[in-house]
Amino acid sequence: MCADSDVEFSESWILIWIFKYQSRFRHSEVSISSLIGFFSQVLKDTDSKRFANFPSSSYSAKKLLRIDKTTKTYAVCLKCNNLYKIGEILGQNEQVMEASPGLKCSRVEFPKHLMKKYRKVCREKLLKNVPVNNGYIKRPRIVFPMPDLKTQIFTMYQRPNFE
Repeated sequence: MCADSDVEFSESWILIWIFKYQSRFRHSEVSISSLIGFFSQVLKDTDSKRFANFPSSSYSAKKLLRIDKTTKTYAVCLKCNNLYKIGEILGQNEQVMEASPGLKCSRVEFPKHLMKKYRKVCREKLLKNVPVNNGYIKRPRIVFPMPDLKTQIFTMYQRPNFE
């Protein structure tokens, strides 16, 4: 626990146990957020002064404990499942005044095939136009969050019976 954290030890062990429970039994963020909200309500009903700063959601609990799971988010082609960095396909000007077709997938399945008909480009649309008050904003049609390597390795080593 960080020395400058606002959480007292008597409260932090509950949150740490809940997050270990989530990791061990592979619960979703929604269920853990509900569990933290339930614990928050029960603890505040028990002693409202002592547990006044106890978080009511998983987001506020992670913020309080300074747990940061950084993930990279990619845009995905619906046809060939190719990944694209969102920053590269959106570019600088992501707001347009009228609906436009958007960027298309540039993956070639067999780029070195001798027959030209097998070297076709995917050309599936990657972006969609989302209407806003003064035009449209381009957003990926589907996104894929990928946790960083450190988190993946840590999760792999924490599995039961891992040797």
